[in-house]
Amino acid sequence: MGFCMELKGGKMTEKFKIIVGRIKLEEYKRSLSVELEIELKEENEKRKTIDLEEVDKQIILSISANVWNTKHTDLVMGGQINQEIKDYLENNKFKKLFVDKETLKKILDIWERWHLNDLHSGTRKQEEALEKWENEKNMKILDFDKKVEYLKSIGLYEDRGYKYGSSWLYEPLPNEVIEFIKNLNKGGEK
Repeated sequence: MGFCMELKGGKMTEKFKIIVGRIKLEEYKRSLSVELEIELKEENEKRKTIDLEEVDKQIILSISANVWNTKHTDLVMGGQINQEIKDYLENNKFKKLFVDKETLKKILDIWERWHLNDLHSGTRKQEEALEKWENEKNMKILDFDKKVEYLKSIGLYEDRGYKYGSSWLYEPLPNEVIEFIKNLNKGGEK
């Protein structure tokens, strides 16, 4: 596990890597290394939350992954591949796991829910309405204009003066998520 803690202009950043295991894919003779890159970054600027409250400090979570080729010279895949890793875990594609299975499941859940928690297009009300709409349609809606149309159709395009997508809103990380990530970095979470 690699670790880096920086202090830049009063901002604290914790970055670290975790090698979670090795996967066996049919197209490769040998198993491939799966590595997570995790960053907790503190920003000190005035921002609005998804509840439209003003905050001066934000703690932002970023998680990405790399699957390395057998010689560890190039990536087979990387970035936002949490669903692929989840599928590998559920389909027993991991030849070896270097972290507890339940810990990896929790990391994947946190990744899906909290990754880039400072880049919300909508308020809590707007995002809840869109999530409900997506669940009813049983599909993820990626088209921004369709989201705007839908919000206008239900009178939620503007929530307390905030127009959907007019800026990035921040959702504070729960303390238990921050502590879980920090404990991962210390190697203490099981």
